[in-house]
Amino acid sequence: MLGICLGMQLLFEYSQEFGYHRGLGLIKGGVIKLAANEKSVDFRIPHMGWNKLVITPNSAGCPLLQNVADGSFVYFVHSYKACAGKDNLVAYTEYGEIISAVVQNKAVYGTQFHPEKSEEVGLEILRSFFKSV
Repeated sequence: MLGICLGMQLLFEYSQEFGYHRGLGLIKGGVIKLAANEKSVDFRIPHMGWNKLVITPNSAGCPLLQNVADGSFVYFVHSYKACAGKDNLVAYTEYGEIISAVVQNKAVYGTQFHPEKSEEVGLEILRSFFKSV
């Protein structure tokens, strides 16, 4: 299973978007609003644009990133962020704070970014997912 953007957020235990709501509970953690920084034009909400992936050691067991280089750029559009537990965090990005970018629990995967809008890197992530199922 692959959840993209809001689909990834639904995989978590809860979300605080428009109140407190339970999620599917397939990934430990929850979804909270991005911290607004009114003093900085660099960190506007919603977060829209290209950001660098930082791949964690957990990526060794994740087929999505097997052909993706650390530091690759992908495209984000979101106002809320998923806070994954350390065991499920495969990659993150920084946008004024740490944001879970790729999560995994066994054969359940999620990307906060949009691989379909992330050019060749995104296409490689999708190809790798389809090969793994």
